Amino acid sequence: MAEKQDFLGRVRLALGRDPEMERPAPGALGFGEDAPFLLHADKAERRTREERLAMVPSMVEAAGRVRLEARLVSGVEEAAAGIRDIIAKHAPEWSEEKQICAWDHPLVNAVTAELGGGVVRPEAGEADFPGRIRNAFLGITAADLVVAETGTMVLFSGPGRPRSVSLLPSIHVAAAPLDALAADFTELYAVLHKRRRTAGPGLPDSFVFVSGPSKTADIEVVMVHGAHGPGAAYLFLLE
Repeated sequence: MAEKQDFLGRVRLALGRDPEMERPAPGALGFGEDAPFLLHADKAERRTREERLAMVPSMVEAAGRVRLEARLVSGVEEAAAGIRDIIAKHAPEWSEEKQICAWDHPLVNAVTAELGGGVVRPEAGEADFPGRIRNAFLGITAADLVVAETGTMVLFSGPGRPRSVSLLPSIHVAAAPLDALAADFTELYAVLHKRRRTAGPGLPDSFVFVSGPSKTADIEVVMVHGAHGPGAAYLFLLE
């Protein structure tokens, strides 16, 4: 511990600061409890439907840059029709069966009800569900928040909503309501921080940020998609 403090003291000195300075502990998500950035959360909550619709084109463009195919749809029927097109377009990667797994989530349940049967959900006590996700062709989740500036989806995990559904299948499809849009990361973190502070469901123990399909450039700086997760990703924003 003494070595750590000595090292930090030298860093502070190099930055022209008091080497003995004690930094106050950060608040939630690294921000103070009454930080002015919470005004961004209020702005996000007050945004009108027309203002959110105006954000969609730039969000779709930003998503396209990270190979996330995003589109605005009128409701669950159009989202289900889009998923059927995805299922028809892609071939299964690991088996001949096009097995679909999905979150147990109100919006996801409404969309998958339009697909008919054959959708696997994480039922309580089903020990084989993790294996079924690994062999799945397509996973369907909900995006609790979407950053318009980058096309990044934020997925809250929890009971019936395992992270593996967005990480293991060859194709990841997410559905989100229009009011899930946040303008940028400043607004996103303000919304997350406010949810943590106020009464209600709060935040889960963990959540995932998803910016398009899995990608890596480890080998000869050549971009490869799908090496460590889904090779294709789709977002349906429900108006």
